[in-house]
Amino acid sequence: MENEAERPEAEEEQPGKPDAPPTLQERLEEAERERSQFKEMALRAQADLANYRRRVEEEREEHNRAVAGRFVLKLLPVLDDLQRALDSAPSDAKEEPWVEGIRLIERGIQSVLASEGVSPMDGAEGQTFDPWEQEAVLSVDTEDHQEGTVVSVIRKGYRHHSKVLRPAQVSVAQRKNTEQGSQ
Repeated sequence: MENEAERPEAEEEQPGKPDAPPTLQERLEEAERERSQFKEMALRAQADLANYRRRVEEEREEHNRAVAGRFVLKLLPVLDDLQRALDSAPSDAKEEPWVEGIRLIERGIQSVLASEGVSPMDGAEGQTFDPWEQEAVLSVDTEDHQEGTVVSVIRKGYRHHSKVLRPAQVSVAQRKNTEQGSQ
C-alpha cells in the first residue's frame, strides 16, 4: 500500500508542468521583451514631452501676440489722430517745429508697431473689395469705377504678423441705377 500512496506524489512532480521554474533561456527572452517594452515606453514618453513643450511654447507665443494685438488696437486710434492732425496742418505750417514734432511722434509709434510685427495694409484704392481685409462703410454711386471696386480708404487697416488686426474702412463703388432716374 505504500507504493500506491507514493504514486500520486510522483505524478505531481513531473517536469514540464506549469509549476516548473522557467529555464534560463525563457527568463532571458522575458527580460528582453520587458526591456523592449520599457524602451518603447520611454521613447513614447520623450516624444510626448517634446510635443507638449512645443505646444506650450506655441500657445505662449499666441497668447503674447493676442495681448500685444489688444494693446495695439487701443493705440491705433492715437496714430490715426496724429495722421489726421498732420493731414490737416496748414500748408504754410508744414515746416513749423510743432508739425515736425507730431511727425516724429508718428514715426516713433510706427517704429514701435513695426518692431511688434504690426504693418499697415497696402493701399486698396482701385482694387476689388475684399471682405476679409476691408469693411465697407460707404457705397458710392459712380460710373468711373467698376462695381465692387474700392473708391477710397476712410481708415487704414493693419496686420499683426499675418493676421488682420483691424480691417481697412473703405468706400465701395456701385453702379448708378439709371432705371430709377427715368421713372
